Amino acid sequence: MPRDRIDDGTEHVSRLSQLLAISERVLAETTVEGLLQRIVDAACELTGARFGVAGHGQVGRAFRTLAGGHAGPAFDMLRTAGFPLEQELLGAGLLGDRPTLRLTDAELRAATAAHTLPDGHPGLRGLLAARLAGHDDRATGVIVLSHKEGGDFTAEDELLLSQLASLGSLGLHHIQAHAEAQRRAAELERERQSLRAVMEHTQAQLAYLDRDFVFLEVNAAYVSGSGHSRNELIGYNHFALFPDAENQAISERVRDSGEPIEYHARPFVFAGQAERRATYWDWTLTPVKDAAGGTQGLVLSLLDVTANIRAAQERERLLAQVQAYAKDLETANRELQARYQEIQGLNASLEERVAERTAELQEQAAVLRAQAAALAESEARLRAIFERAGIGIALADTSGRIVRSNSYFQNMLGYSEDELGALTFADCTYPEDRALNLQYFAELLAGQRDFYQLEKRYVRKDRSLVWVSLTGTLAQDADGKPLFGVGMVKNISRRKRTEAALEGQRERLRILHEIDRAILAAGAPAEIAQVAADYVRRVVPSQRAAVILFDGEEDAIRLLAASGRGGDQTPKVPISPLQAWRGTGELLRGELFAVEDLSVVSDRLPVEQVMADEGARAYFCIPLMVAGQALGALVLWLEVAGRPSPEHQEIAGQVADSLAVALHNARLAEQVELSRQGLQNLSHWLVQIQENERKYVAKELFDNEGQRLSVLLLGLGLLERRAAGDPALVGEIGELKRLADGILEDTHSLAVNLRPASLDRLGLAAALHQYADQFAREQGIRVQVELAALKGIHLAPETETTLYRIGQEALSNVAEHAHAASVCVIATYHAGRLTIVIEDDGAGFDVAEAIRLGRLGMLSMRERAKMVGGSLTIESTPGCGTTVYVDIPLANPPAA
Repeated sequence: MPRDRIDDGTEHVSRLSQLLAISERVLAETTVEGLLQRIVDAACELTGARFGVAGHGQVGRAFRTLAGGHAGPAFDMLRTAGFPLEQELLGAGLLGDRPTLRLTDAELRAATAAHTLPDGHPGLRGLLAARLAGHDDRATGVIVLSHKEGGDFTAEDELLLSQLASLGSLGLHHIQAHAEAQRRAAELERERQSLRAVMEHTQAQLAYLDRDFVFLEVNAAYVSGSGHSRNELIGYNHFALFPDAENQAISERVRDSGEPIEYHARPFVFAGQAERRATYWDWTLTPVKDAAGGTQGLVLSLLDVTANIRAAQERERLLAQVQAYAKDLETANRELQARYQEIQGLNASLEERVAERTAELQEQAAVLRAQAAALAESEARLRAIFERAGIGIALADTSGRIVRSNSYFQNMLGYSEDELGALTFADCTYPEDRALNLQYFAELLAGQRDFYQLEKRYVRKDRSLVWVSLTGTLAQDADGKPLFGVGMVKNISRRKRTEAALEGQRERLRILHEIDRAILAAGAPAEIAQVAADYVRRVVPSQRAAVILFDGEEDAIRLLAASGRGGDQTPKVPISPLQAWRGTGELLRGELFAVEDLSVVSDRLPVEQVMADEGARAYFCIPLMVAGQALGALVLWLEVAGRPSPEHQEIAGQVADSLAVALHNARLAEQVELSRQGLQNLSHWLVQIQENERKYVAKELFDNEGQRLSVLLLGLGLLERRAAGDPALVGEIGELKRLADGILEDTHSLAVNLRPASLDRLGLAAALHQYADQFAREQGIRVQVELAALKGIHLAPETETTLYRIGQEALSNVAEHAHAASVCVIATYHAGRLTIVIEDDGAGFDVAEAIRLGRLGMLSMRERAKMVGGSLTIESTPGCGTTVYVDIPLANPPAA
């Protein structure tokens, strides 16, 4: 080989080695100036240029010059002037489609009009330039070289500068991304500290649990009330510390369904702490969902109401004693009757005051119970506590200005968050309630109170009033200086309006509860409607009750069920268009409709004529509404003119509400079943797409990339033989050969793992044998394979792929979890069913617990088996190994 070609090869390898070393230093830079300076220095060193300069970022119509190499006074001129973007050669050429530009000295001199340099800048001799590009491949900077020692720049110089420019662009992307990440992290930390203050200053006991009920975070109130330190809670399972089978079942139901739950005064006995007796708690459990809608954690909020419950029990005991004593006095001396009546009056007054106080304590407990738990690990968890709290939360600075509020508080007052930010809490408070509120807030800021509670009125944006129960606390910094006030607000307007009417509703609620239970026990929509029609006639005097449905697609009204007197239970109500029924517009808008006297209606509709023929004098319609949509109506035929009494109207309306929800749920159940089938079909389709993609990628890796690497190895071998006279070069080429050979082996392994060619060419048995041999070599586990039963059996390609993937997953689980010494893979065929058995002698596991935890490997294998009409069973006992059975029905028996 000519010596000059060997020298050229040596120089090329040396440049590659320098380029690799430069890339490490460039990517380690954290400033734009430092990175560009390294690029310019390396470009001058590798190409032999005496003049080099780099600019990045636009200032006006020029790139700002940030680095120079061997430039002398020319660099100072360009640092001030920059690279003008109007230059055709360095501007339009590099900012357009060309990533690099190379001109000989002669070409440069011929294009003198195309490169305008600052006044006093020395002339250039030859030109080599490359652009720095952003993510959208648009120019963000430029590198320019000139004055190459020994002649003009070569194509290899242009390639090296292009690689250095790509390396510089990558480094600039990293620096910008790092700066953005630091800025975002600072913002998240500030948000996290604000929300943590809310969590730590609430009186509710708050905890955040993961899906397995392991404590991830607790507030100070929870630590104080649990009897454990924070270190004894974090990282431990809730039900290991506080075992309760019923509460555990409830928590699992919330996690699996994604629906929150709330309890009032629920009893709980601490395990191993009998001296505490039974305690009573108001508690809520709210799921926190991930972006896909699955439950990723749970927020637990607890409020100890034991004192309230025991006070109520003590009140009942004292009341019984007073009554017994009063009876004894009456029996002993009739002359004391007057005094006895006075005592009865005092006793009634005492009961009323105790009941009022008990109700107030329960409402205050509800406020504390509904406060959301705060999570410390991320801003998203803390925001979930703040936004999902079942009460209004507002933060006010020391002047009383509302600096932050949650959606509950905003909705309660009718203001947006920005509108509230321009107000103080006094601006929103009813004038008669301001003085006391301001007094309590001032005492809180002065340290005279730890918190305060009061009932007050807010003035909503629409000028209406809303009654609330307010609990105010103070957030302080580490030095005890007030930061802001925290107000936790519960809307008690409904309580104020309904307290007087509760006693009169008991019997009605009992009847409605009975109706609800009967409706819920029914199955199909017609059965549900029949139950509702039968029950409503028991509580509302009527000749007949009927349930009609609106069919919007067919523009018709249909009779679903009816209940009446006599033998004929089904009235002859014709199917009629929606607009042909009197009052359809009101019903569709959710309004009641009534015809109070049929005798004065001259233009009777067919259905009204049927009613009149059966003796009805009037009828009354209640819409069946769900989520603002009318499903149909509950129709009552009346024997006398007029309407039902207001009480009966209300009962009928509540029955209609329960009926509407039940009918809607029945429809949803049918839709859920259809959706489940659709999801199963979609899963099957996605698996098929995945397998096809695996097959395509494996073929591309094996046929294209593998062949290219083989050609590269051959070329390196030829180059090694040509450079036999240069031991150093031979050593470097040998290292490159070993590297390429390793890449080829990794590519082949990756292709086999994606989709073994033997599965398509030789069938399932050969593919499983191949994978088992590879598994044994890599894992050091003995594998016995007996697949003689597969001989002569014709399997569909989809079935073969499914069985191979299940076997692959099962062996992977053995390697990862079983700690086994040996494993067997056996195939059997009997009575039209093929069974694959994978059995190991490893550690085993609790199958029921794994299914409860929803391990994805087991679910994946079972779903794959279902897709081809088969089933998968796993038998395992801790310490006794694991056996996986895959059973597949065969349409065609094996050939004889």
